[in-house]
Amino acid sequence: MIDQVAAIHAQWHEVFHAAIIFTALTTLAVGLRFWTKSTTKAGFGSDDAFIGFALFLYYGLNGVQIYACLYGRDMKSPLELPRYIQFVYVTGELYCFLVLAINTSVVLFYRRIFAVQEFRRLTTICLILNVAWFIPMIFVSTFTCYPVSAMWNIFTFPAHCIDYPKFFIVIVATELLLCCITLALPVVQVSKLNLNTRTRAGVIGIFLLGGFVVITGAVRIIISYHPGEPMIDLAVDMFWNTVHIGTGIICACLPIYRPLGRACTSFFSSKLSSLRSKAPTEGSSKLSSQKTKGGSELSKSESAQNVTWIALGDSLDGHEDIPENFSRLDPSGDSFSVREVRGIV
Repeated sequence: MIDQVAAIHAQWHEVFHAAIIFTALTTLAVGLRFWTKSTTKAGFGSDDAFIGFALFLYYGLNGVQIYACLYGRDMKSPLELPRYIQFVYVTGELYCFLVLAINTSVVLFYRRIFAVQEFRRLTTICLILNVAWFIPMIFVSTFTCYPVSAMWNIFTFPAHCIDYPKFFIVIVATELLLCCITLALPVVQVSKLNLNTRTRAGVIGIFLLGGFVVITGAVRIIISYHPGEPMIDLAVDMFWNTVHIGTGIICACLPIYRPLGRACTSFFSSKLSSLRSKAPTEGSSKLSSQKTKGGSELSKSESAQNVTWIALGDSLDGHEDIPENFSRLDPSGDSFSVREVRGIV
């Protein structure tokens, strides 16, 4: 039989640190999402409202779990477990609402970017499935025992409770099934778009990053559930619940970052180009003055430097098919044709 008190003592610091870290990561993820939306023409939608609501609930979840950690750290005997199980009960309620909010946000995001009637019907079915999952799960989670207080007051008799470990398997496994269905929706639609293979694979890959949620959920089941035990490992489950839901919020925001990624790539490319353009300026000026004088030869290093700039970052060797009248402005403002560059070299 699992020694819950010993397990809580062994795991409380990991749960505490996970709650702090994932609170920061999810805040950053949603903050970047909102900032990206505010700097693009996409605008805010109902999907953003649901992910904001999910983040608010996640703060509550982690607040309860941090308090539970600090309480569990100082527990001395199983007689103090009822108070800890009360915290577990609250996190179970929040878990159901969080799953519904995150999945709804993702599906509504799909509806915004794929304005196809057939696809909208599929997303409607997916939303109905999520609500159909939520209603019985929140009901059973709330009324796990009768009376309800028997869920945490393990010394209350008589009491009627469901087999909680089996309910745990059902609720998490069906949630993961919903995640897989949600992840599959955009893959089918993107495969129909007129994109080259590389772009299509990249877009599908962004959506499939949500697969990390399925992985964390599967790990949660494997580690927390012990066959034959009357209760799951509460402390371990609290840790993986934090990781699982936090990963879900972060993954729900990842597809929104594509415009941000393009902006960052453009910014660093322009900076790199600026640095590269400054480097050959002095050599190009010498080339210009020596060319107008019609006089002296360029040094080999200066010639190579100017040829590199004029030939768009590559030497002319192996490019015999470039037209002789092709020209390029160098940083000094002078125009050099390929014929003139060959003459310099």
